[in-house]
Amino acid sequence: MIKNILCIHENEYFVKALSNILLRHDLFVSGFDTMEEARGFIREYRESLDLVIIGGPLKDGTDTTEIARILRHELHVRAPIMGLTPAINRELLKKARESGINIFLPEKIKEGELMKHIKVFDLLWSDPKPASILLIDENPLRREKHLFELRGGNFTAWEASEGMKAVLLAEENNPDYIVLSDSLTDKDCFEVSRALKSNRLTSHIPIILLTRALSAELKRKSLMAGIVDFYVEDEKSSAFLWFITEIVTRISEKKYKSALHFSNFPIMIHTVNYILQKEGYHVFNTSQCTEAENIINDGTIDVILCDIGTSHQSFPMLQRYALSREKGQWIPIVLIAGPGDMEELLYGLQEFADDFVKTPFFPEELIKRINNQVKMKETGEYIFNQSQNLKMLSITDFLTGAYNRNYLDDTLESFISRYKRKKRMFSALMIQVEDFSKIVSLFGNLTGDEILRKVTAILEQTLRPTDMIFRFGEDDFIVLLEDTPEENLRIVAERILEKFENTMLSEESGNYHRVNLLVGALAYSGESRDDVLKKLDKEIEKMKRAYE
Repeated sequence: MIKNILCIHENEYFVKALSNILLRHDLFVSGFDTMEEARGFIREYRESLDLVIIGGPLKDGTDTTEIARILRHELHVRAPIMGLTPAINRELLKKARESGINIFLPEKIKEGELMKHIKVFDLLWSDPKPASILLIDENPLRREKHLFELRGGNFTAWEASEGMKAVLLAEENNPDYIVLSDSLTDKDCFEVSRALKSNRLTSHIPIILLTRALSAELKRKSLMAGIVDFYVEDEKSSAFLWFITEIVTRISEKKYKSALHFSNFPIMIHTVNYILQKEGYHVFNTSQCTEAENIINDGTIDVILCDIGTSHQSFPMLQRYALSREKGQWIPIVLIAGPGDMEELLYGLQEFADDFVKTPFFPEELIKRINNQVKMKETGEYIFNQSQNLKMLSITDFLTGAYNRNYLDDTLESFISRYKRKKRMFSALMIQVEDFSKIVSLFGNLTGDEILRKVTAILEQTLRPTDMIFRFGEDDFIVLLEDTPEENLRIVAERILEKFENTMLSEESGNYHRVNLLVGALAYSGESRDDVLKKLDKEIEKMKRAYE
């Protein structure tokens, strides 16, 4: 992280002003206006320097490139060097490369621009070589200026002035990105792009078009030739470096959304990958139905893209998925259709797809359609989850977390209905806290609430996940147990009582009060809902009399 900055500048007032500005950003500046003063400091603190800002000529006549040469070759400074200059020309760029300057900034740079450059350098120099770039441009000054910026920003960079030589360079060096000018004389830029995309060694490399003006027609032709991004020439200092840095950062940063791309056409795969990764998607690529189904079933996908022209065999699989989509688990499907895919596109839209995009498409169009579908998915999931939460609130007792009395009535009716239609047997337990009103009068409502919550917790620990617990009255609970014969009810009841038997409360007087449960059981044999509840109530009364 950049913290310690050395400034060597002819104007001591500039040094003081820079120090005050950067101090506001927690950056410490050591400044000098002569090399003689700076040498001793550099020899002692060279290893702790994070960045050097220089501007000449100094009072002793040393110009900016000479300052850099002394820093690099005599004093062995390794920190990146920013040079301040009124204008850039080829001769200055040549001297800067030889002397070791990393980047030039305008002499009258604003605070915001300076901090932006410092943050970019902090990012690019924190790791070794962020990426490699092949620059193809016949304009010497522009090419040298961009190459200077890239290498100064710690990128590995190669240059070519002719298109077909660039193809050989790309084969040999396998760069991470190719920047291709639209003004080449030996070959048309689209021809160069197609040559790169048809070569198995270079087809995966994203191609960025460098142009002075971008029209919709140029964009369409570029995309058809395999170009995936565009840089419009900007005269601002280091605008090209910022552009490349943003791309590399966005492609490499952690992804929070994911897409499944079903295709076996390499150029389409690489194009979609670049566009979606830049937008923050992690992309899974496959052309196999089984693999695609496994990825979908993992539950991490936000959107599915299907390239009709090369992967229409995926239609049956996608149709099966669409039919099985559940509320709250919906993944949108977007079809990518070529000019000859209209029949398949119509079929897909009728049967399973949610949207489509036609090739050649603009990156903005693809992103807009995909993001819209993902937003609809997220909105649908939110609404579904909220409705589920509301449903749970409507059927749950807020104090204990057990189901409430209203839900008991509906559930008991459905159990009875299943018994009559399918002979699906079930049993019921009623659990009551003995002398609950006495406990509340002695120990208060809060203690009573805690006892009820403890009863619910013990029931949840003791019973099966399929058994359903309901709060029936103030101190009563009912449990419905499917497929539990009468002979097993006693075992279940004894287990509940055993779990609760050591519950004791102490009064202020020092007396102790044991909390007991009463349990009544019933194996269903054709009664009505009201008769079931009455019989359970009678069982509890029998238990009370037995304890008197």
